[in-house]
Order: sequence, then C-alpha cells, then structure tokens
Amino acid sequence: MISWDDRIKRARERTRRTWFGHVVKTPGFNADDLASAKDWGTCAFGEIAAQHGHIDRIPLKVAAPNAQSGWKQMVPSDQTLVSLGNTFYDAVRNNHIDQAEVAVNAIRTRVRQLAPQLTHSEIELEVDTLLDTVSETKSTNRGG
Repeated sequence: MISWDDRIKRARERTRRTWFGHVVKTPGFNADDLASAKDWGTCAFGEIAAQHGHIDRIPLKVAAPNAQSGWKQMVPSDQTLVSLGNTFYDAVRNNHIDQAEVAVNAIRTRVRQLAPQLTHSEIELEVDTLLDTVSETKSTNRGG
C-alpha cells in the first residue's frame, strides 16, 4: 500500500505525455488516490492509525448505511477526526495537494492525541505475551 505522504509527493510530480510526445507536468491525484481517500480504512486516518498501532485505541461508531449498497462503515466517533477526514477527502477530490498534506498532518496529530502511548503495564503485558510465544515456539520446535 502506498502511503499518503508518497501519494501526495507523486501527485505533485505527476506528468503526462501530450499528443506530440512532450512531457507536461499535470499535478494532481489519480483515480486510485480518490478511491483510497473515500474509505476510512484506506484514507489518511486508517493509514496513520494502523501505522502507529492505534487503530484499536480510537473509538469508532457505525456510520449511516450507504444508500445504494446498505453497507455500514465504521468511522471515528471523534467529531474533530471526522471533520479532518472529510477535509482530507475534499482536498484529494478537488486536487488541492497542499490542503491534503495539511489535513494528513492534522490527522496524524489528532490520532496521537486520542491514542496515548502504551502504559508501562501494557508494555509489560505485551513483552510477557511475546516471551510466552517465543517459549512455546521453542518447545514445539524441539518436539516437546
């Protein structure tokens, strides 16, 4: 999956060939970028939350079902994050590259605010779980 930072960079650098073979700079997002920006799982929020391991720490709610498909989507319950996500999507849809970049950074900041770092006890629990898994793997590999 291409990161949104990379998609923004590519959007700035995008070029096309004219009928006469000239290369013309045509900055903007492509159809794949727009499709990814539409979905909370692949938009900037989904990418950033998953990247930092915070996806399970952000409260989600079921959005209104899609009128055509009836499919229900999980969205952040934090209204600021929803607003930033909508701003991000609008920026991608309208090829406002700088605005999309600002929105990505704002989403990154908001995700960090909503999903604090692991507490000491959570880190210990994760380390204990990891050590148990390693120990079980060694026992299995030894045949015992």
